[in-house]
Amino acid sequence: MKVAQALTDRAALQTQLNDLRSRLDVSVTHQEGDSPTEDPAALMAEADRVVKALMTLIQRINRTNASASFPTGGTVTDAIAKRDALGMQHSTLDRAVRAVGDQRSSRGMRTELRTIVAIDMPAVRQQMDEIAKERRALDSTLQELNWQVDLVD
Repeated sequence: MKVAQALTDRAALQTQLNDLRSRLDVSVTHQEGDSPTEDPAALMAEADRVVKALMTLIQRINRTNASASFPTGGTVTDAIAKRDALGMQHSTLDRAVRAVGDQRSSRGMRTELRTIVAIDMPAVRQQMDEIAKERRALDSTLQELNWQVDLVD
């Protein structure tokens, strides 16, 4: 099985677990004289089975990513960490840009003190574009590798 298929299976198991949780929410209580819509014990047992399957699959994915080489050096795990860090950098800069916009849109009367923007907006936007481009390239390579790398046991 390729990593890409394992990631698809992981997503399906996560969806299944969320569904079981929702069904359990409805089934754990019922009106006196009625019976639960589903057996809560059976739902909990099924949820436990899904969690164990998820754990096993996630462990295999993590072992694979930790041992698979990334084309530009390091492992796939290293590349995932870099992609995540780039996402954090981008969201931090985006937050600062949004804060400037929020300040400008909340201006009141003309007698208010003037607000000064303390960052170089064009430079920050340029930096955001560069980070986004690097993140997209990294993500594209990761996705390509997911279809090439076999999942380890």
